[in-house]
Order: sequence, then C-alpha cells, then structure tokens
Amino acid sequence: MPLPVSVVICTRTRPEMVDACLDSLLRETYPAFEVIIVDNTDTGDFSPRAGASGDVRVRVVREARRGLSRARNTGIRSARYEVLAFIDDDVTVDSGWIRAIASALEDDSIAGVTGLIVPAELETEAQREFEWYGGMGKGTERRLMCGTALTAWQIIRAQEVGVGANMAFRRSVFERVGGFDEALGAGTVTLGAEDLDFFHRVLREGLTLCYEPAARVKHRHRRTVTELRFQTFANGCSYSVYLMKIWSRRTVPRREVGAFALWWFTGRLATALFRSIARPGVRCLLAWEEVRGATRAPAAYRLAYGGSWWL
Repeated sequence: MPLPVSVVICTRTRPEMVDACLDSLLRETYPAFEVIIVDNTDTGDFSPRAGASGDVRVRVVREARRGLSRARNTGIRSARYEVLAFIDDDVTVDSGWIRAIASALEDDSIAGVTGLIVPAELETEAQREFEWYGGMGKGTERRLMCGTALTAWQIIRAQEVGVGANMAFRRSVFERVGGFDEALGAGTVTLGAEDLDFFHRVLREGLTLCYEPAARVKHRHRRTVTELRFQTFANGCSYSVYLMKIWSRRTVPRREVGAFALWWFTGRLATALFRSIARPGVRCLLAWEEVRGATRAPAAYRLAYGGSWWL
C-alpha cells in the first residue's frame, strides 16, 4: 500500500505560478496524494485554474495572517495524511517526485526528506548569477544526516540539508519538535530561514533526514537583478537571525555558535571587499547585499522576538 502524501503549496500573489506548479503535480501517476493550496492573501479570493478546480485531490484553504510559516502551519493542520510535503509556488515537480519522497520514507528511521532543486531557466543575467552564487542545488548524491552523529557546526550549517522549496516530513516530526517558527520566513520582518530553523530543530532531536536527489523540482529564479539583490539581502538578514536564535536558545554551545558566526560573517565581508576590487558588477553587489542584510538582523530579531538575542 503506497504511503498517502499531502502536498502543501503556499501562495500569496503569484496565481500563474501556482497553476504551473499544480499542472506538474496533477500529471503525477502516484496513486495516493492530495494537494492543499494555502491562500495567504488578504482577500482570500484565490482559486486554481478551471481544469483543476473540480479535481477532488485539490483543496484551497485560507490563512489571512501574512507569513510563510503561518501558511505552512495552516497547511499542516488542514492535511489529511501522515506524510506532508512542501513545495513553493514557483517550482514545478519532475515526474516521479512524490514517489521518490514516499520511497525514501518507507524507511521508518527517516524522519524527513529534501530533494534536488535545479533552475527552470537561465535566460537572464540575474538567473545565471544566482546559480553562480550558489543556487539551490545540493548535489546529485543521496545522503543521510543523523542528528546524533553530527558535530555542532554541522547542525548549525542546516543549509546543507536542503531548501524549504522541496521538503517532506512525517506528521510525527511536527508533533515532536513543533511547527514552523512563525517569527521566521518570507512575509515577516526576518525575511526567511524558517526552513533552516526547522531542519536545525529536527537534527537537534537526533532524528535522521535524507537528501534524495531523485525527488527533483525546477525552480524559477528571480529574473531581474533588482529582485535578486533583495533576495540576497533577505538571505543575509534571515541567516543572521537564525544564528542569533541558536545563540539565544542555546541549542548548541554558545562558543560554537560564536565561532561559526564570526567565520561566516568575516567570510562574507572578505568576499564583498575582494569583489569590490577584483570584479565590480552584479557579483559585487550581491556580496554587499548579503553583508548589508546581516547588519539589519539585530533589529529584525528584536522586532520578531521582542528581546535581545545576546542575553
């Protein structure tokens, strides 16, 4: 009997992207899945394209409070099945995506799965530069990450696990570690990192995550340099807030967090300075945007959590 899967897609202002994402999902031949579209708009007037509106596998629920974590948590509460998969509205799934996730989770020791994310197109300078900057791909080799076997730095480097645009977990994981942190994520003052925070908490519980490149999706990167600059700024801010939260909650020893944060920030600053001299242009701008985002993080942390991170 195949594992039934609930697929959660959160969206706010990109109905045409949701339709493309939904089209790719409904072409899947996997026999047991549902799709929950969480409408995170203020008006709540989203509806799927006409061809999918009558499909019994598709439901639309509303979360009026802005924020990706809130929307995902609403999706979790609305889902019927024990396996919950999450994709962003700007991806399309490859054939066999659901089957690859379910196949990995047939191993009861695996708590969650992340998958490969490749660019849907590389037509613009911004899209090509984002791939050069690192993109979203985590390689083509399958690997297991067991929280009990990782060092403190490896648990901090949760970005090595995968990306929230392509991930799945058993419901029992949310019951054990809680849902996505609603102070984090797109649509909040922290601008992101809700996926890294969740990966971190799962690994701290000693659970095992699987990176399965067969679960592949295509992501539509930002098409303009302006959009990409904001994304890089957001990454710098949200990643720094993520490190501040680890420091504040003491989920790993503070000496390890401090050493890691110093290594990360000085590395970014050195990169920005080097590119200012050696290669001015978009790559230089991106490096400085990440540093600028990091400097905004203390204020974002105070607004998100109502206190000082260093106490």
